[in-house]
Amino acid sequence: MKKPDFILKGRKVFGGNARGEALVTSELITWNGGIYYGSGEVVERNHEIIGKVVKDRILIFDGSNGSTAYARRHADTVRYGNGPKGVILISSFRHDPPAAIAVIAAGIPSIDEVEDNPLKYIKTGDQIKLDADKGIVEIYKIK
Repeated sequence: MKKPDFILKGRKVFGGNARGEALVTSELITWNGGIYYGSGEVVERNHEIIGKVVKDRILIFDGSNGSTAYARRHADTVRYGNGPKGVILISSFRHDPPAAIAVIAAGIPSIDEVEDNPLKYIKTGDQIKLDADKGIVEIYKIK
């Protein structure tokens, strides 16, 4: 694989490695009713990524919208094989316990507190290599 176009560093939330296509949103995600666990499709009305599927993607988002039921639905999505391969939270899981519980319970490689805003560097469709153990994100831009 070629050298990454950008490398960002963040804080490990749940360890592991993941590679995949980025799915990026600057909006909060309501997993309980906003993403259909049976397919991983975003079904939340008026959401900027409605109709997109989180399955097998590296999800970059700004946090969850809702209660701890979010974590249960997120786990259901993963259990059905429709969850993301990895998660990069734009802000901090410290301020979003339901999202933190969700990624930890589901065992999804995840980081937060990225040194610079990932939205400056990552667009939907870019290829991402996430090493959550080291807190490193390699970004391979699509041309």
